[in-house]
Amino acid sequence: MSIQIPKQRRGLKNVYESMSEDVRSFFKDLPALIDSDFDLDIALAYVFFRIEKGQRQTLYVGARKLYRTESELTWRAIDLHDLTRTGFKELFKTIYSFPISQKSDKCLVDAQKIRDDLMHGRTVKDKGKREAITKAMYYAEEMNDLIQGKKDFCP
Repeated sequence: MSIQIPKQRRGLKNVYESMSEDVRSFFKDLPALIDSDFDLDIALAYVFFRIEKGQRQTLYVGARKLYRTESELTWRAIDLHDLTRTGFKELFKTIYSFPISQKSDKCLVDAQKIRDDLMHGRTVKDKGKREAITKAMYYAEEMNDLIQGKKDFCP
């Protein structure tokens, strides 16, 4: 899979528009952040806020649909869990009975490295921020496709 990273900020909107309706809806505030005068730091932070929220939602929906767990208890268990990057992958595999695809994982790992640099005060150029935002959107798209293809529902 070759992901084209936009050369300019406005190209992020084209990437956003190319995503499925589910992904666009999930990142619904991203176009306004791209169009704003805010630095791309804000858009990148937003995208990762949504990714992390989506990971918990993915675990919740999987547990509810696949195992018919009780709603409030399931959400409480997932919400209280200290969800690390590795922990998410392990729980995902436990709940869904298959691992996250290498393609999805690579998108997220690449984006996380850039995000980590930014959040730890390192200098990240706009090109890196555009790459991280783009790869985070592709990660969301790939995860939806993976689950839809194997379990016939989309979290």
